Amino acid sequence: MNSNLCISWAKKTTEMLKIAILDYSNNLDLDISSGNSSAIRAAFYSAAFILQRVTTDILDVDPQEIEISELKLDDRGIPFLFLSDAAPNGSGFVNYLYENFEAILVKILNGDQQFIQSIIEHKQECNSSCQKCLNTYGNSGYHHILDWRLGIGLLRLMKNASYSFGFNESEENNFELKDLIELINNASNTYSKIDEKTHLIVGNRFNYLRFEGNLLLGTGDYYKAILHPLWKKEFVIQNAETFFGKGLNFNTNDFFDIFTTLRTLKTE
Repeated sequence: MNSNLCISWAKKTTEMLKIAILDYSNNLDLDISSGNSSAIRAAFYSAAFILQRVTTDILDVDPQEIEISELKLDDRGIPFLFLSDAAPNGSGFVNYLYENFEAILVKILNGDQQFIQSIIEHKQECNSSCQKCLNTYGNSGYHHILDWRLGIGLLRLMKNASYSFGFNESEENNFELKDLIELINNASNTYSKIDEKTHLIVGNRFNYLRFEGNLLLGTGDYYKAILHPLWKKEFVIQNAETFFGKGLNFNTNDFFDIFTTLRTLKTE
């Protein structure tokens, strides 16, 4: 079993599977109190719904045969969750997931399962989630936060504790990250057109925004950038030259995140 994943199985009146992250890269912030709480919740719920769908597809049963709990927090402020059989006395579906977790995880991350293949094929038309991937009638209460890229990323983190959701450029060939630069740069371009005093600047890895200052108020130009929502901002600032360019003095308030930005632009 993978060393970065804590899963436990219990049988009471039904069967339950607990999934929690043990360790992760210091480039990330998964603490609900200090990180992007909406995106963190989205990652965990999305991962759970992906596991639910893939497992029930393999077993050829309805996805609602496996239930997903509300998120709980461990003593680090990091979420964990439970998957359980919907049947009061258990049906064996969650036990199947427990017994075959490693193999199912590999199928998902390699894109070797039909549902995951359908996600990959439609990614150009889906920035977060839709009826072709995660959104179903049964999880309608979660549609506003579901994001298949975050869900796949969290599952990859379960497999590999050093995974950084694309902070490290070497990870960009993973299918959930292949269009990360495109998503961020497109969103930056859209923001630059909102106001004539906002300008798009081409960066080393990611484009960013320059906002004109106000001479009457004695304020100079300032810069903002769009990031992955789970990256720790302090580490982005330390790597600003690699990401954006020389001579930029960002602080932690100078960043938007792509998770919130895509939802904001969608409603404008």
